[in-house]
Amino acid sequence: MQGAEPVQLDPPGHVESGLSFKGLWEVFTGPGKFFDRLKDDPRILVPWIAMILMGVLYSFFLRDIMAQTQIEAARAQGREIPDAAIGFVKISVMVGMPVMMVIGPLIVAAITLFFTNVIFSLRTKFSHLLSVVLYAGIINLVGLLLTVPLVLQKGSMDVSFSPAVLVADQGIQSFAYQALAQFNVFNIWQIVVAGIGFRYICRTTSNKGYTIAVLSYGIIILVSIGMAALGQAFN
Repeated sequence: MQGAEPVQLDPPGHVESGLSFKGLWEVFTGPGKFFDRLKDDPRILVPWIAMILMGVLYSFFLRDIMAQTQIEAARAQGREIPDAAIGFVKISVMVGMPVMMVIGPLIVAAITLFFTNVIFSLRTKFSHLLSVVLYAGIINLVGLLLTVPLVLQKGSMDVSFSPAVLVADQGIQSFAYQALAQFNVFNIWQIVVAGIGFRYICRTTSNKGYTIAVLSYGIIILVSIGMAALGQAFN
């Protein structure tokens, strides 16, 4: 047919330039299109570095308040914590957050691999799942950074984009606060985006992608809630 423009297909093994960096904002603006392009070319290094840097920024700005909160929680449990220990606690806060950004995605990806390859019999590589988990994790980290000015203004860590604000008077270590805090707007957004990613990475249906995301992140949420319940039981 004359006048028709030929369709240009990417050659096998084509690597899109700048996809790693584009994903840092496309995961917000167009996750479906982004993960569709990512499914044959997973990216790990850039989103992982971005998560670690965001974790460092979060802990840097809130290190004083986070350290004081931990000391007060320990004292409430009857432990004798000298004021001089706050320096050590600040260091642990500064180190702990980046470490969580390194280990956390690996744990979630490992849990997801179990559901995809064992439960749903989908042949998916760990690196592909890890890529989705990392990019989805950017959303949660942005949510944390948005709380920084609010925490600094209030001088307290009981700031959350979740129903937990309704029980803030019980303390952030309480079971009610920790349970409701898991339903953070950005946590839910992260799970939805991860579900979209799992759909494309696993080449499955949308429903199955969302199911895998809910199950994978749901285990992490249940563990967090369980630890909060144990902590309150021993107080």
